[in-house]
Amino acid sequence: MKKENLKVGAIVALKSGGPDMTVIEYPYMDKVKCTWFDKTDNLHEKVFLIANLEDASTNEYDLIPKCKP
Repeated sequence: MKKENLKVGAIVALKSGGPDMTVIEYPYMDKVKCTWFDKTDNLHEKVFLIANLEDASTNEYDLIPKCKP
């Protein structure tokens, strides 16, 4: 993931899989702090390397069913 695309509030996920997370801090040049809820609604926070993250946001238009002509 490119640093330019990262900002507080961005939705990201680990490239290796896992839940969607929200960026809550950008404390270091190559790391961000994220928060997420697990399956039992426990809140977690952790710092991750940006290189291990990918964009997990969805475009609202992707959720609209496509009509066949």
